[in-house]
Amino acid sequence: MEDREVITLESKKLGGSFTLRRSSIMDQFRIGKRRRELMREFGDPDDTEWNFAYIVAAIDTLAESKPDGFDWDKINDAAAVMELWGDFQEWERSFLNPEGDSDPEAPGSGRE
Repeated sequence: MEDREVITLESKKLGGSFTLRRSSIMDQFRIGKRRRELMREFGDPDDTEWNFAYIVAAIDTLAESKPDGFDWDKINDAAAVMELWGDFQEWERSFLNPEGDSDPEAPGSGRE
């Protein structure tokens, strides 16, 4: 298996460093499954809850490491989570070519 791309992001407000990997197609299925599990637990979501559940599911799925003792139940700073997520999304978008399509030469494309 080839090495996967990862990024380490620091968030003092969330307790330290998060190392997140670039998502694969199978990761997207895992994220969707986890989001549905969260929504079953908490009931009928509004749009904000649905989106936030995606972020929580994605971070949980893609995290190679999280700060020691990290616990979603102890997080009350949504802005800090959104900042971390925004930084991650910016990094993931860096793999797109200027036309917005996946880089045809990127690892995993079959053309590298």
